[in-house]
Amino acid sequence: MAASSEAERPIKVFWPNVGGISEYPQNTFAILNFIEQSKPSGRGAVEWITRSFTVVPEFARKLLNVLRAAGVLAFEGRRYELGPAGRQFLKTKEPKALFRAFLQKVLGFREMFDLLEQHAPLTPKELSEKWAERMRPSMFADNQAPIRYNWLRGFGFASVVAHQVLLTEKGLKFASEARLAGVPAGEQRMEVSHLDLEGKMKLIGEFFEFEAKTRPSVNDALPSYALKLREGDRQLDCLWVRYVPFVGTVRFPIEVQLGGNLADSLDRLETVAQFIQRAIIVTTAEQEKQVIDRLTVKKSLLLDKLEVVLVEDVYKAVEATNVLRSLAKRLFHD
Repeated sequence: MAASSEAERPIKVFWPNVGGISEYPQNTFAILNFIEQSKPSGRGAVEWITRSFTVVPEFARKLLNVLRAAGVLAFEGRRYELGPAGRQFLKTKEPKALFRAFLQKVLGFREMFDLLEQHAPLTPKELSEKWAERMRPSMFADNQAPIRYNWLRGFGFASVVAHQVLLTEKGLKFASEARLAGVPAGEQRMEVSHLDLEGKMKLIGEFFEFEAKTRPSVNDALPSYALKLREGDRQLDCLWVRYVPFVGTVRFPIEVQLGGNLADSLDRLETVAQFIQRAIIVTTAEQEKQVIDRLTVKKSLLLDKLEVVLVEDVYKAVEATNVLRSLAKRLFHD
């Protein structure tokens, strides 16, 4: 019973990996491969890590304990073997399995993803302070925040640009996937994914110095002189608006299309098509042709004003946006 309670307890004191941050993937693979091939005793595993990576035995022991508590390793019959997450990583070299285990077992790991997704770019000091605030009333040693985001950096989920930490495209996708993992399949999961992309399009619009908002009324995309819809609460997914001298107010309505009612999405955009400069629809590669075909058959005015942005490109754009924001913050702010 005591061993079971220990395994279920969240890991508060996380531990760094062996080697430099860029070596985390290959060193983790080497450790797990050794465990799989040798099924070593506790002492044997510590001695091998100590000898292979030139660390002290206490460091090796604590790293093994953390990997075991997270379910990456198991300890059966006084010998180490791989847990489910460890076997998956060894088989595919894909770190998502490891990080899903960390999200479930390591206290504060999910919060680190959330902070970087919501507030990046952040300096290491800003990130550590926000993380400590988020984790109250629990108290953590000062090194616990850096240990967590360095694991993200080591496996390509985060990077440091201009001395500021941000999620990469890979990290942004993983954060979204992890959020969806706890949502039932079907319409509810689609809605969560939909809201996630709306928020990211708002972020991109703000970077381009638009006034950006999610779920605006269709009427918000119409100029003051246009007839307004008087019935029904019809909403766009996102809207970018900006006043340009000598041009006037430019509007970019945006719809996110992830397999729902395509006709309804296109109808909202067509309602405002004659009054806008560009319309954007965020969708998948599978649906892109369907969108273009439908507008072509209708000879829609929207066709010449529509830009199709693929879902994966949104994540790339958010990473690029955060990279540029980090440089701007470094260069132009005190």
